[in-house]
Amino acid sequence: MNHDRLRRKIIETAADCFLKYGIKNTSMDFVSEVLHISKRTLYQFFPSKCDLLESSCDESRQAEAYSNAILTYLAGICTDEGRKRLNNIIVESHYENERKNV
Repeated sequence: MNHDRLRRKIIETAADCFLKYGIKNTSMDFVSEVLHISKRTLYQFFPSKCDLLESSCDESRQAEAYSNAILTYLAGICTDEGRKRLNNIIVESHYENERKNV
């Protein structure tokens, strides 16, 4: 696996772990175990848990912004019924994210 792919995989996996188990319960050791990589490899990419968390948050914000841009575009070309369905998806997604963050 090349460097960029591995970095992306680490960020995605860490983001999933932070969401599922919480920041306190997600250690660098745990992330490396989930990924089946050595701690040394993980620390080469991210010198600290804080760096990994920051990158995970940045990645999540970029993905959310991209999704919102796509939904906005689709809303502009959809029928009224399509817009209603898109709106429901956005609202449901927002409430789901709110529940996860509580």
